[in-house]
Amino acid sequence: MKISKLSVWWVIGLGILLASCGNLALDLLWTDLQTSQKIGINLLAFSFFGYQLLTVLWIDRKVKHGLHSMPQPGEFAYQPPAYRQRFLVKQGQKLLSVETSEIAWIHAEGKLCYCKTWDNHRYFLEYSLEELIEMLDPVLFFRVNRSYIVHYKSLKAVSPYFNRKLILQLHPAPEQSDVIISKEKSTEFKRWLGK
Repeated sequence: MKISKLSVWWVIGLGILLASCGNLALDLLWTDLQTSQKIGINLLAFSFFGYQLLTVLWIDRKVKHGLHSMPQPGEFAYQPPAYRQRFLVKQGQKLLSVETSEIAWIHAEGKLCYCKTWDNHRYFLEYSLEELIEMLDPVLFFRVNRSYIVHYKSLKAVSPYFNRKLILQLHPAPEQSDVIISKEKSTEFKRWLGK
């Protein structure tokens, strides 16, 4: 009996199916050997690579989570990252929860960061701007320079400034100086604002 490459792949594929499907794969193998029918390479490749993918996902899950069961269908579906919904802030002796939807912009002064809400309240945050920008939804918030993160709804006006820079008018207006975006960040800012 001459063994072709297709037969070898078929036996390997069914061996893998045997590991995953048990007796069903044995019945298929025995039936096919008796009747000398050949299985298509596409079906064989599909079953082989499908099982390989499941095995890799199962091993990855087992290593990461210490679980010993096969993954369920849809278990590895894409889940968008979870962004902060609120911050716990201090106001005098009280603790308040400020929703991120209430934040118009965030400003850093030295090592202190505070947020300004739509109703013009100011609350100090216990995070740096680098930490905050990772916690906030990038669709809503953008870090315009070293000291400001702005919500897109807080932009009252965007005007050209010297040397391809941009100057922002925010609402509520900051007490400090103007909010300027460098020419390096202005292109990225315009792209973000146009989404």
